Formats: sequence, structure tokens, C-alpha cells
Amino acid sequence: MSGLRKVFASAELEIRLLVYSPANALVTLLLFPVMYSIIYLIVLDFLNREDLGTMGMIGPALMGVWATSVGITGSIIDDERWNGSLEVLAVLPGGSFSLFLLGRTLASSALSLIAFVSTFVVAHFGFSVSFSFQEPLGIAAALILTVLSATGVGMIVGALLVLSRSAIQFQTTLTFPFYLLGGIAFPVSELPHFVQPLSYLISLSWISEILRDLFEGKPTQGLAWFVLSLLVIVYLGIGLYLIGALTRRAQTTGNMGYA
Repeated sequence: MSGLRKVFASAELEIRLLVYSPANALVTLLLFPVMYSIIYLIVLDFLNREDLGTMGMIGPALMGVWATSVGITGSIIDDERWNGSLEVLAVLPGGSFSLFLLGRTLASSALSLIAFVSTFVVAHFGFSVSFSFQEPLGIAAALILTVLSATGVGMIVGALLVLSRSAIQFQTTLTFPFYLLGGIAFPVSELPHFVQPLSYLISLSWISEILRDLFEGKPTQGLAWFVLSLLVIVYLGIGLYLIGALTRRAQTTGNMGYA
């Protein structure tokens, strides 16, 4: 089986699992984003910050995408470990484990875009926030990069969880602190100046900036697109490299146990 077919087969498996066991996915993709969107928009209304209204849709939706990627990747590693199949997958030839994790993470990240629909409904129909759709191709490109970025992060998290007993701690570390640094609750420019340089290394900050400009009908910055694309390549490269290194280790030692 070719590498691309392995990715598609793993993606199909993930979609089937989410369809047949939708409870956790529904909570992450619908309940949490809608809840955070309502709270955020109420606070903005109280503070008379209508200028940040679009973030009431973008921020919670990006939280849903990020949480889905990190959470489901952790679940995949834990499930395969408890099933006793983690080492079996790792020693399969042709980088099968990397492709298996890539396909499943990619599928879950793509499906998580439904969070944008639910938060749009809340923001537009519940709080009368207006959005611009003058650049549909730009919006589509930004969402594709969002999925690829989340996939890369998921691959990195997967590699870390293979080596660690503290899955919950890793997942917590890669959620709320990154939401703040990523500027998805408010623009990065409103963070303390000494913290802002860290935001430039986090794809969420560039994604939120691009989407905010697109949905507000403003021209996007070429630099933002370039840096975001570069970060996506870096994230995916690091993730695939780490999983590949763990696979080679398993093929040599016969296990992928905790560090």
C-alpha cells in the first residue's frame, strides 16, 4: 500500500470512529466553542468592545480545533498503548506508524472546522456580529493552513505522549497557555510587550490575525501568510521526524515504552 493510501485509510478510520462514538467530539467541537463564544461576546458587549466581535467566532472555533487535535492525538496514543498495539504499529515497515498517526490526526483536525459553523451561528444570529465573505478563497486557504497546523501540533504531541506518563499535563500545557499567546481571545498587540515575541512562534497568532482581517473585510498581510506557511512546514516536519525517530527506536529496542 502506498504512503498516500495509508494516510487516506487512517483518515477514514478516524472518521468512522468519530461517527460511531460522537459524544466526546460533540462536546469538544460544539458545546465548548459555543459556550466560550457566548461568554466572550457577553463580556465584549459589557465592555463596549464591538471592534473585537469577530473574535467571538474565531477565538472559540480555533480553541475547538486546537483542543481536538491535541486531545484526539493523546487518545490515539493511549488507546493503542492499552490495546497493546502501539509497538506493533511502530515496527511495521514503510513508516506506517507515522502515516497512521498523520491520517487520523489530519481527519480529526479537518472535522473540527465544524466549530467555525457553530460559533458563527452564535455570533451572527445571537449577537448581530457582521462578517465579510469577500475573499472566499482566502478564507478557504486560511482554514486549510489551520488544519495542517493543528495536524503538525498533534504529531508533536503524539511523539511526546509516547515517551511520557503525564499525558494530561502535556495536553493542559498545550491548550490554555497557547490560547493566550496565540491571540485567539484578544489581539496579540494587547499582550504585555515582553510576551509578544513568543506569540510569533505560535501558528494560532498568525491564523487569528489572518482570519480576523478576512472576516472584517480588511487586506491581509503577506508576511502573516508567509510566516504561517513556514510554521506549518516546521510543525509537520518536527512531528514526522519525532515519530520517525521513535519508530526507529522501537525497531531497534522492541518497545516504545515510557521514557
